[in-house]
Amino acid sequence: MRELFTLTEIGHRYAKASFSVAKDHGAGEAVSQDLAALKSMILDSADLRRLITLVTYSTEDRSRAILALAQKAKLHKLTTNLLSLLIKNGRLSSLGSVIAAYQALDAADKGIVSADITSAIALSDEQLEALKVSLSAALNGGASDSTPSKLTKTIVVNTHIDPNLLGGLKVRLGSRLFDASLKTKLQSLQFALKRA
Repeated sequence: MRELFTLTEIGHRYAKASFSVAKDHGAGEAVSQDLAALKSMILDSADLRRLITLVTYSTEDRSRAILALAQKAKLHKLTTNLLSLLIKNGRLSSLGSVIAAYQALDAADKGIVSADITSAIALSDEQLEALKVSLSAALNGGASDSTPSKLTKTIVVNTHIDPNLLGGLKVRLGSRLFDASLKTKLQSLQFALKRA
């Protein structure tokens, strides 16, 4: 189901255009909230997922259903226009990708960077806070809270637990992956021993 929200070139193009129009009309936050609500609806409703992904529904049926949903959910006019355009162009199945791309553009615009942290066991609040401070310092060029900058980025941490890591951490920050897991270190050592 999460693959519905995979970034694609088509999704990025629609999201970029929508983001630009929404910002120009002062509706960036309203559209962002609408798309977050739509994402929740898609995740919660198998019927909605089928309507979006299956081409067996006619364009008229899809349009009628999606516009009724938009009206009931009181979506912003620009969000409704985006949905109509996706239906008209036969791209409704890309809605999840559009949502993911729009949210990424919105986060970047607000200086928010998502960090996915995977550990073998749950990290304490103190450990998470220390990681956030370290990541923030690295992203902001060593700037601390006492030296504010217009370019200061805020870190939002998503945690995952994978006992297979054995110990250590994997941190994905944007497109970069920092792997300091014990499992990877042992695999590297095993590989080096085989080559020796």
